[in-house]
Amino acid sequence: MADTLRLELAPLGVTVMSIVTGGVKSQGQTYFNDLALPSDSRYKEFEATIVSRAQGNDGMPRMEAALYAEAVVNEMEKGVSGKFWYGEFAEMVKGAMTNVAVPLEAMVSSTMMIFGV
Repeated sequence: MADTLRLELAPLGVTVMSIVTGGVKSQGQTYFNDLALPSDSRYKEFEATIVSRAQGNDGMPRMEAALYAEAVVNEMEKGVSGKFWYGEFAEMVKGAMTNVAVPLEAMVSSTMMIFGV
């Protein structure tokens, strides 16, 4: 959706940035101390894993939230358009998700050239 908005709004001078977040430390992970699935949940056998991951105990490194926020705001202030990948392992995820025959950036660049944007 963000890519469509970016292409449609570019001729009006509006930039759209989609932030793809890697691992970031969050206070949200501290709210899951009493997390429990309903007794009839089909995922009940995986409850310990789900709770552990919700609490941030998955072994994934996470960057400090203030550093993450500063980088995102800096990119926004520059008027960057398109995807902004940031956070721990964001580049690794990017490589896995964008490994296609024709990269999205190439298709978007071609479309933007056609419309003179």
